[in-house]
Amino acid sequence: MKKSKVLLVLILACSSLQSLAQKKMVPVNQSSITGISLPTGTKKDTRFLSEIAGKALLEMETKKAGMMISQTEFLVIPGTPDFLLSVDSIKLRLLEAGWILSPVQSGDEHYFWTDRNNTRVIGFLSGSKKEISLYFGETTSQENSIPQQLYTPPTEPLQNQPLLQTEVALQDGQQQSNQQQSQTITQSSNGSSGISISTTNFDDGWMATPQADWVQLTKNNIAVYLHFALTLPDELVSGDGDPILNYFWNLLIVPRYTITQVLKMPFDPYAYKRTYFMEATATDNNTGQQVFLAFRIMIDNGIASCIEIKTTTKNEYVLEFPNLNKVAAMSGYNRFAISSTDIPGKWVESKGGFAQYYNVYNGNYAGMNAVSIQSQLTIGTDGQLLLEHKGAGGMVGNQQFFSEKYNGPYTLTNWDISFTDQSGKQTSYHAFYQAVKNGRILYLQNKQYSGQEYSFVKSE
Repeated sequence: MKKSKVLLVLILACSSLQSLAQKKMVPVNQSSITGISLPTGTKKDTRFLSEIAGKALLEMETKKAGMMISQTEFLVIPGTPDFLLSVDSIKLRLLEAGWILSPVQSGDEHYFWTDRNNTRVIGFLSGSKKEISLYFGETTSQENSIPQQLYTPPTEPLQNQPLLQTEVALQDGQQQSNQQQSQTITQSSNGSSGISISTTNFDDGWMATPQADWVQLTKNNIAVYLHFALTLPDELVSGDGDPILNYFWNLLIVPRYTITQVLKMPFDPYAYKRTYFMEATATDNNTGQQVFLAFRIMIDNGIASCIEIKTTTKNEYVLEFPNLNKVAAMSGYNRFAISSTDIPGKWVESKGGFAQYYNVYNGNYAGMNAVSIQSQLTIGTDGQLLLEHKGAGGMVGNQQFFSEKYNGPYTLTNWDISFTDQSGKQTSYHAFYQAVKNGRILYLQNKQYSGQEYSFVKSE
């Protein structure tokens, strides 16, 4: 380690020797940031000196990636004679919870990135036979942490060029936010999605309905189209700005509008969360109306989610969407109520992850730790629920297999589901559907442990 890094470790070591009379070493059994369960005897260190030094330690890596830390968690785990095995077990718990681990750019083996959905966390893990230090810092990119000015692209408009040039050939026919739902829902049926309550009225005025190729949101004179996710073509996996923007613009926008002027937001290829955005003035081919369009693409693990916004004027757009964060937040409005008529049946989820290990002294490959989990949720019309987990985890070649079952009676409302298992323990989940092409996803989030999430698809 560098001298400054050693100094911070010494500060943390010294602070750990202070009297526990400060009552700031709190016993915990679960990480508040990652949601993983923790070994018996783990304590959360909330002492001022520890928090200052620990955050500085994490920022040595996050600043290199151009990211800021929004919240931290500093954990002290009892050591064991074979503490390296304990360190591996912590990483395995992260993998089992659906987090994807990757090394930091500096190569320091004590640090690691862990990603799940749209959340990126920096981790620091170091131990001895006496104790193990586990630090987490949830990060935000520059886009999410710095207030944005109203966007005015400096790029010159493309003169009368409705079809953007792209090297990718198009084939004919190609095609969590915390909003609170109001209790005003419309009973209707959307046959292709299987969602029986297919209109959601949100407290802030937005109304959502699933369509064949998108979820449509409306509010006053504004229409937002949450296009269903599409796999990024192999030719575009590099993530370059123009080819990706051109491809999806030509695919989703050009066939429906006559474009008069296009402006692109400058693309930063070095940003962790790359921003793909453009806007245009156009004529709606269906209505003949002059409109303003905004178009943002969000890419996660090779999957592109496109948000199209249509307003009468640009001023109307700017008033509702003063920055790009507001545009991205619209993806959280793809949520629809569950009901006793459409939820019974079998639902499945499969997920997994892996971590490659290398010897820190000689660089030789040291094996791969992998986990694979399949969950099945069976909801009966008789008021009974069965939740099963089957999987394997550990070093490849020596993996351990496991199986768990929880069953008992359940109750549900339009936005949550609760059940009591065979041991008498009650568990409650936030619940809603997300519309997808020709179907739906049943999303569940544990109300007590928010890191426990499921995205089920119906199997029968």
